[in-house]
Amino acid sequence: MFHYRASMQALVHLLPKTECLNQHWFLTLADAVEKLENWRRYYNEERPHGAIGNKVPIMLTKSGGATSPPP
Repeated sequence: MFHYRASMQALVHLLPKTECLNQHWFLTLADAVEKLENWRRYYNEERPHGAIGNKVPIMLTKSGGATSPPP
């Protein structure tokens, strides 16, 4: 079980790098903040996750699937 937990923790840190950081050039700090926030919203509010029955995480935390407030 320990190895499974360690791999899941590594995966959590690897996802932003492989799904966002490796796909975008950041021209300024403000550009990086905007692109990372867009990715975070996609990851939590639109992208289905197999580990939770192909649901989006926001559906598990908010009634009716309400999205995050605007930044």
